[in-house]
Amino acid sequence: MLKLVLPSIFLYSFSWISCRSEKTPSPDSLLLFPDLTAMSTPDSLRYLLPILDTVLLNDQRYRYEAHLKTEGQKQKRRKEFLARKDEINEMDKKNLEIVENIIRKHGWLGPNDIGIKASNTLFIVLQHADLKTQEKYLAVLKKAMDSKKILPSNYAMFVDRIEVRNKRPQRFGTQVMREKNVSDIYPLLNPDSVDSWRSALRMDSLRYYVKQWNIRWEPEEYKKQLQ
Repeated sequence: MLKLVLPSIFLYSFSWISCRSEKTPSPDSLLLFPDLTAMSTPDSLRYLLPILDTVLLNDQRYRYEAHLKTEGQKQKRRKEFLARKDEINEMDKKNLEIVENIIRKHGWLGPNDIGIKASNTLFIVLQHADLKTQEKYLAVLKKAMDSKKILPSNYAMFVDRIEVRNKRPQRFGTQVMREKNVSDIYPLLNPDSVDSWRSALRMDSLRYYVKQWNIRWEPEEYKKQLQ
């Protein structure tokens, strides 16, 4: 299950809410928090902001875990996600239709167009789309990255997800599996080159990246396991 990665300005704001409330904040209060980077959105695009706020909330309602404090709460959320899979799939289809209409009309909208949160919402919805749709938009995201309208790390994540779903080794090591409370990295195309490829896109080393899942990256040991 993909976790939402938000820029530091939002994480700071969310932590500010959390430390001033005894209750665990809801996804509604966190995900719909005003985006200061959207203040310069032109009037012609401003109508998209509430639409994409709703899309983000619906997408992350059963996926978002950052506000959950214990592993027990997170496990409960994951079970709820699986129990509501059909409902989530239907919502993902509706969200995708909205996002595709926006892209068709306006092209890819970056943070300078509609703010960080709304732009990231476009990407998140495509991350949760079917494989055929993802392959359709791969060139669009490559162009968006070259135009600095999405983060290179987002593009890398998108490429890796397509590879994994096609049962091919991933290039950048962004995709992590979790089974029986143990996390591991999906197979890599080239363990010796992964950090060079990540560095070329200004991404952290794989060793640092996978720490968030308590994974120790040992290239030589990994290569033995592959053999």
